[in-house]
Amino acid sequence: MPLLFGAVHPITEGFYYSVMLLAFGGWLLLNSDATSSHISFWLLVPVLLIGYLVLQAIPLPFSWVELLSPARAQRMHMVKELTGAAIGAIPLGDQANAGFYRAICFSALLFYYISLRHLFDTDAKIYMGVLYVIAGLGAFEAFYGLLQFAKPHLGTLWLKSFGRGAHGTIIYKNQFASLMNMIWPVIFATGVIPFLRRKNSPQPKKRKASSLINLFSHVNFQGPLFILLAGFMVLATIFSLSRGGILSFLFTAVLLALFLPFSLRAKTVFFTVFLGLIFSYGAVLGWETILSRFSSIGGTTSIRMSIYLSSLQMAIDHWLTGIGLDSYELLSAVYIKWLPVNALADRVHCEYLELLIELGIPMASLLFLWIFWGMYKIFRNLRTRRDKTAAVIGIAAWCGLASFLVHGIIDFGWRLPVNLFYAVTLLALATGNNALKLDRKRKKRKIRKSATDNPLIFQ
Repeated sequence: MPLLFGAVHPITEGFYYSVMLLAFGGWLLLNSDATSSHISFWLLVPVLLIGYLVLQAIPLPFSWVELLSPARAQRMHMVKELTGAAIGAIPLGDQANAGFYRAICFSALLFYYISLRHLFDTDAKIYMGVLYVIAGLGAFEAFYGLLQFAKPHLGTLWLKSFGRGAHGTIIYKNQFASLMNMIWPVIFATGVIPFLRRKNSPQPKKRKASSLINLFSHVNFQGPLFILLAGFMVLATIFSLSRGGILSFLFTAVLLALFLPFSLRAKTVFFTVFLGLIFSYGAVLGWETILSRFSSIGGTTSIRMSIYLSSLQMAIDHWLTGIGLDSYELLSAVYIKWLPVNALADRVHCEYLELLIELGIPMASLLFLWIFWGMYKIFRNLRTRRDKTAAVIGIAAWCGLASFLVHGIIDFGWRLPVNLFYAVTLLALATGNNALKLDRKRKKRKIRKSATDNPLIFQ
């Protein structure tokens, strides 16, 4: 949880990842027999990526660098001419320390994913506990963000505000919106599950459900509460004033409306109530601010397109090996010469293009193929599940991941550690198979197998 701005500081961030490496890495060693079933062929690409980042960071003979990355070697020749220093072995990446560091971070996230998958498949309490933690994080960030919008003088904890907009404890509103768009679909789906349980449970012959009050009176309070919290998270996303975040929200809402396993009538009721909450409270804050943000989208789009086109040459020059992660800001001034001397393009504002530049076309293409093919396989597995209850949260997590991937087209939300952490958490929620089917009490009572197809996960 990014409680402090220091969450993106190397010391604080390094502390987080060190704890993850020790905790989850040690846990995996102690439970290697139980977790081995979760190590599959699909984890080969992340392992290759980690190894590739190390390869970019280790010093190689200069003759090798001349062969693999002529543009990198040419820059080193210029350094030699200017300084007269002898050049021995050099890394392929322009910022080698960052490559080593990111390899360690991704290793920690990989350990976290394998551990979480095993825990989800063996302990339903942990599964539900994680959902409550996600809800608590999202609620805190959303309310803090909406308070920032209502009181523009508030900043990120002790830091002064850089302008009006909800951003919670995160500096950049785009990264905040990306986090909220990952969280709210899971919370919304958790809220509608009690309604699904009610639908699948035995019903009296005569029951009137003509009013909304009557509908809510027959469900656990957690359902309406989670839907309400999801609504405030969406409001925080909208009033972050991140145009990419707002568009990603619309995209995610369409995915949920299409793929949640409910009837058309049920979806109409749920989304009418949900969107009604959002628009009614949004009217109090004022929609004119949102509209004014989109009125200036033409100028921003023009600048970003110019950055994209200028950065393409960087990808062409380093097509094979890339420049190394977190190295873009070091070279952007060389390629983007039309910017003022006091301005710096530290990000491309397109994660796909930036990774293409930093990893090289072959490795980045392999990573993108792995991501999108994996998303397809996860979605296909979720759609074929017979148990609707087990599929609801999985589909919502998948939609949150899809939002994360779409938002990366026009922003750099993938760079925030907490966003990567929750993206991996959603991946574990979407790929978990058995956690929602665990009910030890029913197993002890030896209820027939068909009774376990629709478990009551809210008790």
